[in-house]
Amino acid sequence: SPRFAKLDFATYDGTEDPLNWLNQCEQFFRGQRTLASERTWL
Repeated sequence: SPRFAKLDFATYDGTEDPLNWLNQCEQFFRGQRTLASERTWL
């Protein structure tokens, strides 16, 4: 079952490569055991 923790994702402003930001998001979701179907893409 997923574990929940409060996290403020850094906003992506378009000035840098988004890969690092996306990797941080993926690490968070893996750590929280969030199913892909429960994630929200913005």
